[in-house]
Amino acid sequence: MNGSEHEWLNQACHELSLAFANPTLDKDAALKMLSLMKASMLLHYAEEENIMKTTGYQNMGSHKRSHDYFIFEVSTLIEMVSSDAPALSASIWPDLKKKLDNHLKTHDELLTGYIEGQFQRSAG
Repeated sequence: MNGSEHEWLNQACHELSLAFANPTLDKDAALKMLSLMKASMLLHYAEEENIMKTTGYQNMGSHKRSHDYFIFEVSTLIEMVSSDAPALSASIWPDLKKKLDNHLKTHDELLTGYIEGQFQRSAG
């Protein structure tokens, strides 16, 4: 993800954290944000996985599994909120957000370093 995508995702996560912390969860707003987050993730992950594939990135398997996990979890949250299980979805969100933050700090930073190294080698 580029910087603006990361910033948007962090803002979306912050807004979802506030929404899930509110005992009177705005179901429609939460569903809209979760759906937008899922769509953005799907687009970004497809681009990122294509880059990993074309550059021969060795950690693609674990990175893609992480992507698949987040799509599954966000889809699960959408189902929970849709089916009027906001308390349960609110209890799941903090752990998912921590894992997403960790993904950005580990997998994405490793991939960024790898890609930068590929460009430096090809330029040099």
